Amino acid sequence: MKNSNFKRIFAVIFTFLFSSFFTKTYASTNITLIKNVLLIDGTGAPPKESMDVEIIESKIARIGKNLNSQAKMIIDGTGKTLIPGLIDCHVHIRSVPGSIFRNESQSKVSDQQKIQLQAYLAAGVTTILDAATPLKLFEEVAQFQKQNNFPRFFGLTPFLTPNEGYFASSEARGTLYHDLTNPIKKITDIHDRFEEIKNIHPLGTKVVLEYGFAPLSAFRVFNSHFRRKILEEADAAKLPIFVHSESEEAFWMAFDLKPYAFMHGGFFDKVASPEIIQKIYQSKAYVVSTLAIYKMMLLMWDQKIFDEAWFRLLVPDEQIKTAKVATPEVIKLLSSQNKPWFIPQFVAEFLSQYFIRRESIEQYYQNSKISLKAIYDSGTPIVMGSDSGNYPLFSTFFHGVGSILEVEALLDAGIPVLEVVRASTLRAAQMLKVDSEIGSITEGKTADLVLLNQNPIETSRAFRDIALVFKDGRAGAPKAWLLK
Repeated sequence: MKNSNFKRIFAVIFTFLFSSFFTKTYASTNITLIKNVLLIDGTGAPPKESMDVEIIESKIARIGKNLNSQAKMIIDGTGKTLIPGLIDCHVHIRSVPGSIFRNESQSKVSDQQKIQLQAYLAAGVTTILDAATPLKLFEEVAQFQKQNNFPRFFGLTPFLTPNEGYFASSEARGTLYHDLTNPIKKITDIHDRFEEIKNIHPLGTKVVLEYGFAPLSAFRVFNSHFRRKILEEADAAKLPIFVHSESEEAFWMAFDLKPYAFMHGGFFDKVASPEIIQKIYQSKAYVVSTLAIYKMMLLMWDQKIFDEAWFRLLVPDEQIKTAKVATPEVIKLLSSQNKPWFIPQFVAEFLSQYFIRRESIEQYYQNSKISLKAIYDSGTPIVMGSDSGNYPLFSTFFHGVGSILEVEALLDAGIPVLEVVRASTLRAAQMLKVDSEIGSITEGKTADLVLLNQNPIETSRAFRDIALVFKDGRAGAPKAWLLK
C-alpha cells in the first residue's frame, strides 16, 4: 500500500516537473497563430474557410480549425486570404530600370539592387530565380542570404549565346552585365564555359536561341553541332538546361537540348501551332510564363499605374521619374541593338515606330496569352516567371511589380485562379526542386506565406493588396520589408 502511494506521489511530482519544463520551453519559443483565415494552400485544392495556421519559429507547425495555441502573436485573418509565398522563376536582379539613362555610379546601382530585392518581399515574392547570373553575383547573393530581409535566391549559369547572338555585344550588356561569360565563338569554348562555372553550384544552365524581335533575323543562333556539344557538356556537369526561346522555329531547335524548362511562354509574333504545343507537352519540360514582358513594355505608354499606392511603395521615385520620360530614347536604343547588321541605323529608327509601338506590343501580348493558355490546356506544367529586369535599357521592367503583373496576366489568359496560385508557388518549387521545403501551406514546411486583404477568387487585384508577408516565419507588412 505504501509502495503504491509512493508511486502515485512520484508520478504526480514527475508530471508536474515535466509539464512545467515543457510549458516553459514551449512558451519561450517564437509562436505565431493566424486565425480564421481563408486558406489557399498552393496545391490546387479548393480553399478552406475559417482555418488557423500555427507557426513555430520558421516552420508551419499545425493547420486546423479553432487551434488551442500558446502563441504570443495572434493575427486575426477574418476576411483575409492566406497563400504560400510567391516564387518568381525568371528575374534579372542586376538590372536597375532606367539606370543607364541616369548615368549612375556603381555604388548607387548596388544600393538600388538591394532595394529591388527587398521589393520582391514587399510584393509577396519570397523566392526568386535569377535567369542570367554573372559569376560575381553568386558571391554577392551568398552574403544576402545571411540576412532575412531578402528573398530566397536561386541562379542559373551566365547564359550561353553565340558570337553575334542575342545579348552578345558589349553594347547590349552595358555596365550592368559586363561580367557575363564571353559569347561562344568556337565549339571548344563550350567546354571552357562549363569549366568556369563548375564551382558556383547553379540550379542549371541557360542557353539562348533567339533570332530577335524584328521582321528580319537580327541574331545568330547555335547550329545543331553546337547544340549537341552543349547537351553533352551539360549532361557531364549534371546541369539541367533552361532554354530561352520565343519563336516557333526556336522552340523546334530547342528540343535538341532536351530542355528541363523553357524560360518563356514565347510566341509573340504568331500564335503557337497545335504541333508545337503537342511537342512541348511530350518533352515534359516546364514552361515559365513571362507574359508580363508585354505588360511592362506597355507601361512606357500606359502610366496611370504609376500613381497607385502599391506601385509607388515598390518602385523607387527616381525609377518612376525616368520611366515617365525615357520612352523615345528606349525605342531608339532598342532599334539600334536589335537590327540586322546590314540595316543602317537611321532606317532602323524609322522602322521602329511601326514595330515598337503600343499597338504591336498589345498584339504580342494577345498572341502570347493565347499560346500559353493552349500550352496549359495541353497538360504542360506552367510556372510563374515575370522576366523583371530583362533588358537593362528597358525603363519599365520594375522588380516586384513585374511579379504581380505576371500573376494577373496568367489570370487574364484564362488560367483558373487556383492553378495560377499553384504555378506561382508549389509548381515553381517543384521546378526548383525545393518543394519538400517551400511552395505550399503544409505542416512541416517553411513558413513563407502571404496574407492578402482580399480573396483572389473574387478579384485579380487581390495580389496588389497585401496585409502581411512571412519569410521563414518572420512577419512584416509590405512597407516593413523595405526598411534598410
